[in-house]
Amino acid sequence: IPPAFGVVLLALYPGIKSANKIVAHVAVVLTLLLVFALFMPLRGAVGRGDALAILRVGLMLAATVVALVAFIKSFIDIRRQRA
Repeated sequence: IPPAFGVVLLALYPGIKSANKIVAHVAVVLTLLLVFALFMPLRGAVGRGDALAILRVGLMLAATVVALVAFIKSFIDIRRQRA
């Protein structure tokens, strides 16, 4: 499932780069959904004590959170430019 999200986000990239509001909001919603979806595998990996799985899912979660922060920062920057 996460690779499918990655493919969809890559497909949305041109719209995000051109500051299309609708495409950018769809990308943010998908990214936020992915953040929530990654908590269950992380919880399972921690429960099993599987260090490699914790690392793998933790890295995916960290990258997703960084992307979410970047999206939100770009929204703030665009709003400031318009004001």
